[in-house]
Amino acid sequence: PARATTRFCAFSVAELSAESPTTTHSSTAAAPTATSLDIYIEKGLGDAFRPFNITLSTVLALSSAMAMEAVRSGNLPVDAGDGELDEAEPMDWWLVGSNFSLALARDLSGSTCQRGGEKLLKRRVPPGLHAEMIKSVPKMARKSYLSEVAAGRTPFGARTATAKLVIRSPVYYLSSALPRLVTDMAVDVLRIFFPKHWRSRLTVPSFYRNARLKLIKYALQAVCSLCVGSLVPLVWPHTYMFIVSDLIAAQAAEITVNSCFGQVE
Repeated sequence: PARATTRFCAFSVAELSAESPTTTHSSTAAAPTATSLDIYIEKGLGDAFRPFNITLSTVLALSSAMAMEAVRSGNLPVDAGDGELDEAEPMDWWLVGSNFSLALARDLSGSTCQRGGEKLLKRRVPPGLHAEMIKSVPKMARKSYLSEVAAGRTPFGARTATAKLVIRSPVYYLSSALPRLVTDMAVDVLRIFFPKHWRSRLTVPSFYRNARLKLIKYALQAVCSLCVGSLVPLVWPHTYMFIVSDLIAAQAAEITVNSCFGQVE
């Protein structure tokens, strides 16, 4: 489950360091007001490599890799149902480095693929759909809450109205999950050609099994992120809370897949 942290936190991490929008879009249903234009942000292909984003991605990838190896080697016991713990074996730091590299590659390539898809589809999909793809839901939630309070609504009423806006933004979560599924599968293809003695190597049957499990996992991740994200405004409509909600949704999807369908390699 720790591995999910790296791959899925990118759903909201980039929102923390978003620059002023280079392109603004309006929905086909209604033109956005001047105060809402800056929630539509078309980011560059190098957004994942900006100092803050790549630093956070690196830290999360490293912590995820170390946690995975600590669990595998028994240095971090997670199941002692019989009351007896097996003797821990030494940490395999080569495997830690391998898992770290794979996790970081998934994160950076997934974000870059998402930005590339947004640019590629800019003139190939309806303007309203593209606007939903580049919309910053965390920023939208924050601005909506503040504007509702400024208009005289009670804090609870403002939070409820903001939660309704989030639940009506499935494209935001889907457009994040789909490119990450594609790049995750691309990384798994490369793992097939790893040397046979590498523990992170995948066999062809394992690849197809992983593909099925990851398809289910990313679909669940998008749904869970939407549902948990819609609860964020009821707690604290802030960007940091959306990052936490994505991590919670990622863990929920990972645990569900591992429990019901099998362990993702």
